Amino acid sequence: MNTHLNLLPVGYLRARLIRRRLAVWAPIWLALILLGAANWWASYAACDEAAAAREARERQYQPVQRTTTQVNVLRRQIEELNSRENVLDDLLEPHPPLSGLGFIGRSAAACGGRVRVNRMVLERSKTTAPAARRQTGAPRQAGAAEHASDAVSRITLDGAGLDNQAIAAFVEALKSTGAFRQVELNSTIRTGDEIDAMRTFVVTCEY
Repeated sequence: MNTHLNLLPVGYLRARLIRRRLAVWAPIWLALILLGAANWWASYAACDEAAAAREARERQYQPVQRTTTQVNVLRRQIEELNSRENVLDDLLEPHPPLSGLGFIGRSAAACGGRVRVNRMVLERSKTTAPAARRQTGAPRQAGAAEHASDAVSRITLDGAGLDNQAIAAFVEALKSTGAFRQVELNSTIRTGDEIDAMRTFVVTCEY
């Protein structure tokens, strides 16, 4: 049983209740806000530090990147110069490969159809004379004799002939062209039966 009567206005009672609730929850809300702000500031500081470290690494890498770009440019220039040098070597060669094909074809035709060339392999090798000339700085000369000492080209011919006389005539025809410094008959092998017998051969031509 109530022994007193509350005659305060309802609005005042509601305001006093709200003030009490605010007094209880305000510290909690403030602590949560401060905790969130501290977390955000820590994340921002970490991101800022990472960005600064990345910029520092990029500044340190810039000289390496410039050097890498220059090396790539120099490598392309060297490859271009090497390709030009190879073209120049081909032009300076006393007997280019295409002329060798002509000499071989005329030599085979001189045998009256008794010799057939089935396969031709071109091998090219260079001595150290050009490298030594580049190291010493000596001027390059376009003489055929000097170029012949710098590079050696070898053509290996695999073919077939009706008999040994035809193969010997083919080898002599190659020597008589004067285009090759050496013509050598490496091997001859008999193939086929007694009726349809042929001889395969391997001939090496150097120039």
